[in-house]
Amino acid sequence: MMILGFLILIAGMIGIIVNHWFWVLLIGGGSIMVIANSVLWFKFPCPLCGGNLGGAINIPSWSWKIEWKLGIPSQVKFCQYCGASLNKEIEH
Repeated sequence: MMILGFLILIAGMIGIIVNHWFWVLLIGGGSIMVIANSVLWFKFPCPLCGGNLGGAINIPSWSWKIEWKLGIPSQVKFCQYCGASLNKEIEH
């Protein structure tokens, strides 16, 4: 969703040169990015204790390598609240 919002935002920036009504895309793309980031930040619970992992997961990776994978980043290995390993599967 962040990528989609960013692309809409860029389209609005380019389109505003042509027509002043492209500000709608600027607001829409920015809103999508803010909503997607807020959901990631506040709604990503630990599978064991339910603690919010959004702060640990939403840390940008300052490397030049782009990783297009879903899930928990490889540098986050344990829950910051209960210490549970995030690399193993939880049995219900």
